[in-house]
Amino acid sequence: MEQLSEFISNHLVLCVLFVVILVLLIKNLLTDFTQGGASIEASEATRLMNREKAILLDIRSQSEFSDGHIINATNIPFSEFDSRASELEKLRDHPVIICCKTGTTASLAVTALKKLGFEKIYRLKGGIEGWKQSSLPLAT
Repeated sequence: MEQLSEFISNHLVLCVLFVVILVLLIKNLLTDFTQGGASIEASEATRLMNREKAILLDIRSQSEFSDGHIINATNIPFSEFDSRASELEKLRDHPVIICCKTGTTASLAVTALKKLGFEKIYRLKGGIEGWKQSSLPLAT
């Protein structure tokens, strides 16, 4: 124990950085669990779309959607969720995969959909960028 306290006092900056990184890692993991909507890889998303008739909901802006989107994706920008709630209601009985540009905004959409009563919600890990990195096709 004495050696540990000596090490910490001699390498204070390293120890502080280690603790900060550890806290951020734990926060990131807890965020995934508490916000609901499991994060899924592109391969799992294609499986859900093919086998379970999952709906892919692209929450990017119309211009970003026009630049390239996943085939059969439905575009409802996150900023329009309130005004297009009737369209969202029709999707309630299906598994829904939320897709944004990089996968970070999708958790806000998951929260909004949970308030509307959705149960089977997934977030596309890495968003469209992750989809591209998996070398999967986009429609324009």
